[in-house]
Amino acid sequence: MADFFVVDMQYVMDYCVTCEVVTASEPDVKNKALYTPEIRTTRRRTCRRSVLQGDLDAVWKWSITWQLPLNLDKCTVLHMGKHNPNHSYYLSHHAIKSVASQSDLGVIVTEDLSWSEHIAAASNKAKRMSLLLQKTFGRCDPHTCSVLYTTYIRPILEYADPVWAPVLARDEKAHFKERLSLMHLTPFANRRLRGDLITTYRALHGLFNVDVSHLFCLNADTRLRGHNFKLTKERFRSTSREFFLPNRVFNSWNGLPTAAVNACSSACSVNGFKSAMDRWFASVSS
Repeated sequence: MADFFVVDMQYVMDYCVTCEVVTASEPDVKNKALYTPEIRTTRRRTCRRSVLQGDLDAVWKWSITWQLPLNLDKCTVLHMGKHNPNHSYYLSHHAIKSVASQSDLGVIVTEDLSWSEHIAAASNKAKRMSLLLQKTFGRCDPHTCSVLYTTYIRPILEYADPVWAPVLARDEKAHFKERLSLMHLTPFANRRLRGDLITTYRALHGLFNVDVSHLFCLNADTRLRGHNFKLTKERFRSTSREFFLPNRVFNSWNGLPTAAVNACSSACSVNGFKSAMDRWFASVSS
């Protein structure tokens, strides 16, 4: 069986993807086979309902041809945007149910682009892991505790962090500076900023498998001081857009020294950029 997750992103942003179809896989226990089809259809803001419905009809015909039945009860549609008309979509005359949030590749996306639900889910999962480790290992020294935290808990909190960011005050958890200092750990906010800067460096230098450089607008003014990859800040009218990666990293990225950004540009070395950036942060903090 395979189920669908339909995203209807009309009237959100002028340039963004507006219609997307994502298929999730479900194992066929009877035949002991795992079908993992993934089909995405991309449309601009001006796309009509008939276009996306036509894509769904084509997917349905494809599933019939290849004998891959769809689990219609698990198919959902997520309407995004304040002025979204919330059209109904069908698979073989079966109405796809509408949802307010949906998990896509482990990240919970909501209809208002708020990340509070995803942050709460990640925090609860990290708490459960923390209690499990506490029951398993009991009291341990700071070094062991640090290893357990960085191995089992921190990856849960930092999963896909370039995509989401805490916006509301309730999403920001208190930092235990004494405990972090005792275990020689960096606060989560600092690690998130470091991850954003690394993602920006990789995107601008084409070090991803897909081209995402179009998400960042470089400043064409050559009279500016500093490195050669300064960004232009985008105008925004929504909080979700304000905390989008290129906007939230704008000040920190443009404030990096030339030695950290330009020194490794010729070789496009991510490790070299990390080392130069860490040295600069260490000198500033000291």
